[in-house]
Amino acid sequence: MPEHLEGSRLGNYLRRLRQNYGYTLRRVEERSQAIGECIDNSQLSRFEKGKSSPSFEKLRILAKVFNVSVQNFSDMLDLEVYDSHKPTGTNYQELMEQGAAEFESGNFGKAYMIFERCLEVSENGSGTENPERQARARTRMAIALKKLGKLSMMESELRSILRHRAALSPQTQVRTLLQLSSVHREFGDRYLASILAHECHRLAGSVQDSLSEAASRQIIGNVCLEDGDPDGAVTHFETALRQFEGLGEEQKQISLLATLGEAYCQQNKRERGWRTLNRGLAVARRVSDRRGTAYVLHKMASVSILEGKVEDARTYVARSNLASEQGEERYIDILFANTFLIWKQACSTEHGTEAKIAFGRLKHLRSLLERRLPEVEQFDEFVRRTREEEDEE
Repeated sequence: MPEHLEGSRLGNYLRRLRQNYGYTLRRVEERSQAIGECIDNSQLSRFEKGKSSPSFEKLRILAKVFNVSVQNFSDMLDLEVYDSHKPTGTNYQELMEQGAAEFESGNFGKAYMIFERCLEVSENGSGTENPERQARARTRMAIALKKLGKLSMMESELRSILRHRAALSPQTQVRTLLQLSSVHREFGDRYLASILAHECHRLAGSVQDSLSEAASRQIIGNVCLEDGDPDGAVTHFETALRQFEGLGEEQKQISLLATLGEAYCQQNKRERGWRTLNRGLAVARRVSDRRGTAYVLHKMASVSILEGKVEDARTYVARSNLASEQGEERYIDILFANTFLIWKQACSTEHGTEAKIAFGRLKHLRSLLERRLPEVEQFDEFVRRTREEEDEE
């Protein structure tokens, strides 16, 4: 950790964690003592004010106290590069609109800083709507963190919102549950993701939030597909697609069309599947969605492998990689999934050199990923088994 916490970013984050739990400095000291590793309350006060820097050991203790990943603290420091974009305004609504505009433009770091400022403004205010305002700001922060690949921080922000669930409107609860379901699926906990998505779907229906109904159905469909149930996936995907179409939500259809096309192909409905995939690619290009374009091309590569069209798959992988790398933000998860396809194909055809190159790239990309994609789970299992076999020898 750096000797000086510029702008006290980490200190502010520690304070926010503590206050969200409703803890005093003394209570944190007591909690740390209870787990057998004490942090003095005066020492924590210095950390929060940026007057001193916590060691890794101290951060490890605080992570236990606040039930967060140690990775959160490192990720928070990473965000310092965006500090210069943090506004000083005090109009909550104007700031929210400004943050939304930056987010839509793909400036996710800048958007995060603006939404963080929204949270600070709402915390400094008074009145009955503050819990709602804080929750809306935190939800937007969480979504921006997802785009920045800070999934542990995202999950912490969402859990922070639900600690005050009784004070929140059903609409805010729906949005929070939806995002929490999404992040748990990203972490590979499909069971919990499904439970949260079903809860979100029921609550969204009760408040007539059709957009969240569709989005929660999409998550449920994704879990079905990843669990090897394309029939169940198609049922949810088709319903979600009709809802998105009825709402005029074109951009939200892109990833849905990609996975629906893949599910059709797994049902041996090849013509329908490719028609759906091509439709998704056309929409992504029309709305200039680079990530959507890369994602649909990856699914085209995956389906091509399924059909035994290896050269077509390589072409789609190359195009997907290009889309994933050509902007300021690289889509590490898509790059990993593409490389995984090439690695598996090389292993199955005993192309040793290509397999080794792909494996090395996978190891590098894996170190940058928090997401627990199905491909990540398979790769991690392969690495684990290989190590066990080497140990036995």
